[in-house]
Amino acid sequence: MAQPAQLDAQGNWREVVRGQLTRFAATLTQRGYTAMAEPVMGNLRDDQNSYHDVALTSGGRYVIVGACDQDCTDVDLRIYAPNGDRVAQDIEVDDRPVLEFTAPATGRYRVQVLMATCNTSPCYWGFQVFAR
Repeated sequence: MAQPAQLDAQGNWREVVRGQLTRFAATLTQRGYTAMAEPVMGNLRDDQNSYHDVALTSGGRYVIVGACDQDCTDVDLRIYAPNGDRVAQDIEVDDRPVLEFTAPATGRYRVQVLMATCNTSPCYWGFQVFAR
């Protein structure tokens, strides 16, 4: 069971990530994008990854932005179409990945989050999907 100090630290890291995503949202709103849902958030150890499903519509223009806490220096995002083809990826060495793409089909897409470099595990991450 997590100790109170650990729970407090988790809350702080979530707020750091949420704050970064909020700043992205302000910029994207000015460009005509709208958030499709609340951010997806979690934590991963160095070199771990996780997958998350999102429903997208064919021809829709989307931006997915990611962020991670201060202990992370590189988090990557990839998105895969319903047929398994990779649609977009940001695997640059940075802690704020951005995917910008047009959905080729309607259906469930899979977003992969890869914690490429986490200096103090676990590292907290988040992403949010925007549509225009």
